[in-house]
Amino acid sequence: MRKLIKRELCSLLTILAVILLAAPAYGITPVFGVFDGPSSSTNNAIARFDGTTGQLIQNSSATLDDSGNIVANSIKVEAGTVGSPGIMLGTGGGLFQGGDNSVEVSLNNLRQFVFFSIDLFADNAAGAQIRNLASTTTVPTVNPRRNDNKTGLGSGAPSQLSVITNSVEGIRVTESGGNATVTFPDGYTRHHDIGAGAATTGPTAPTLTTIGTMIGLAFDADAELAGLNVEVPEDWIGTSDMTLTVHWVPEAGAAMTNGQTVIWDARYHSVTVGEAIDAGTLVTASATYTQSGAGTDKEDIATDITIDYDHADQPLTSGDTLTILFDRDMTGDSYGSDAVVIMWELEYTATGMPQH
Repeated sequence: MRKLIKRELCSLLTILAVILLAAPAYGITPVFGVFDGPSSSTNNAIARFDGTTGQLIQNSSATLDDSGNIVANSIKVEAGTVGSPGIMLGTGGGLFQGGDNSVEVSLNNLRQFVFFSIDLFADNAAGAQIRNLASTTTVPTVNPRRNDNKTGLGSGAPSQLSVITNSVEGIRVTESGGNATVTFPDGYTRHHDIGAGAATTGPTAPTLTTIGTMIGLAFDADAELAGLNVEVPEDWIGTSDMTLTVHWVPEAGAAMTNGQTVIWDARYHSVTVGEAIDAGTLVTASATYTQSGAGTDKEDIATDITIDYDHADQPLTSGDTLTILFDRDMTGDSYGSDAVVIMWELEYTATGMPQH
C-alpha cells in the first residue's frame, strides 16, 4: 500500500511540473494566490488596483507608451517646495504650490515668478506684474513694480495704449491709418518765448536799451506800446486760460524800495483767418507787481498776466493769431524809474506733441 501511495504522489507531482512548464506556451499564467483582472484592457493603459484587497486590478484611461510618455486627463502631484517642486523641470527648477490659489515657478532652486489669484508677478518686490483685469485708461494691467498696481500700462480701447501713474492717465498713444499719435489727456505745461527784439513797436515805443548783459525795452512813460503777435498753439488744450509772464528788470542803479509798484497792461485780440483784424472789442488784462522789502539792483522780476481763454469779447481758438498790445501804466504805479522788459513768456496747457 505504501508503495502504491508513493507511486501515485510521484505521478501527481510529475503531472504538476509538466503543467507548470508547459503553461506559458499556451498563454496560461500559473496562479498561486487570488489576483484577477478585467477581461480586456487598453493597450499601454496603466493598470490600477480595484478596491482595497490588493488582489483585483482594472483598466484606466491613462496610458504609458514605450517611449515613457504618459497621457492622462489630469495629473495631480504634491504641492512641493521651492527646493523640491511638485513638478520637476530638469534640475533645480519646476512648479510648486506655495499657498492657496497660487502656483509658483522655481529656477535654480529659487522662487522666481508667482501665479496668484488674478496676478502673475516676479518674486522681487520691485519686479514686474501682469494682472488679469479689464484694462482701462486709469487701471493698468502691466505694472513695472508689483508693489504699485496703480502705475503702468493700460488701454481704454483697441489700438490705444495708456501710460498711467497713480491711476492718472499721463500719456496716450493711438493708431489710425498706420500713424501713431501721442497725446497728454491730463495736459502738460508748455512755454512760447518772445524776446524783446521780437516785439513790434510803433511811433510811441519803449526804448531799446542795454541793461547789464541783456538788451531790453525800457518802459518809462504811459502809452509806450510793444506789439506781440503769436499763433494760438495747435496743441493748446482749448479749455484753460493762458499766462503771459513778463520778465523785466528795474532800471540799473534804481533798485525798488519796499511797497513800490509796477503795473503792466495787456490788451489782446484773437483773430481767425478771414476775420477783420480789428473786429470785436479788445480785452484788457493787468497785473501789479508790489515790491516786498528792499529790492536788488538789476533784479530779474517775473509778473504774470492772465489771458482769459473764453472771454465773451475775444474767445481764443487754436490756430488764431493772438495780438497783444503791451504797455506800462505809469500813472497807476509808484516806481518812478524805467522798467526794462527782457522777455515775454506765453504759458499754456498742451495735450499733444508740438506741431511746429
